[in-house]
Amino acid sequence: MQRISVLAENRPGIIADITQLMADSGINILTIDGSSIDVSGVVQITVEEYDQALQLLQQAGFRAVSEEALIIRVVDEPGGLAKIASHFLAEDINICSMHILDRKKGNVLVSVVTDNNKKVKKIFNDLMV
Repeated sequence: MQRISVLAENRPGIIADITQLMADSGINILTIDGSSIDVSGVVQITVEEYDQALQLLQQAGFRAVSEEALIIRVVDEPGGLAKIASHFLAEDINICSMHILDRKKGNVLVSVVTDNNKKVKKIFNDLMV
């Protein structure tokens, strides 16, 4: 899954600006996550029309970059994420970001971006969605 990260100043209306840009262009947002630290913020989105959305954001003056997020299935139990994080540590894989996407039938779907997605795909193939 390709995810777009928008680096922006932390100000009122930044999410409204991004979502309105997508709406005006008929782009459906699948997921959105915003966070800020002091004067800086990051808004991460996934969309159906990835290339178009990335281009629109950049043309509108946003600092938008893309990254590949992997979707893994984790058992929905206390310590489930800790077990996965420990496996990543044992393989010397740095987790850049992790987001819980959904819970279904005893499993949690987790979006993960790492410093070595190729290695994750190979080692954790049985957990990939």
